[in-house]
Amino acid sequence: MDKIKSNFYWYKMSESVKSWIKQCSFCGGRKRPANTPKAPLQEYCVGYPLDRVVIDITGPFPLSESGNKYILVVMDSFTKFVEAYAILIKGRKQLLIRLCSSSS
Repeated sequence: MDKIKSNFYWYKMSESVKSWIKQCSFCGGRKRPANTPKAPLQEYCVGYPLDRVVIDITGPFPLSESGNKYILVVMDSFTKFVEAYAILIKGRKQLLIRLCSSSS
């Protein structure tokens, strides 16, 4: 608005510019909504070990010597015990294979 004010002036200029921006399809398509709805936080009580297990996959990282590209992180929410596994691809099949092979 300051840039426009430095070069131009007309009666009710700021209202006119705001109206123009609201009607502009290009500006409206790029602009984020004013209020993004957020879910309320809730407390989750964990009662015993392995009651809640959190899994995350990070990457891609540079290829390792063994050909792995991603890291699978598994954490127990009760004990805060964390294990990390190197995996080749991020997918359900690779995730299940790695989790099942580590538990036996």
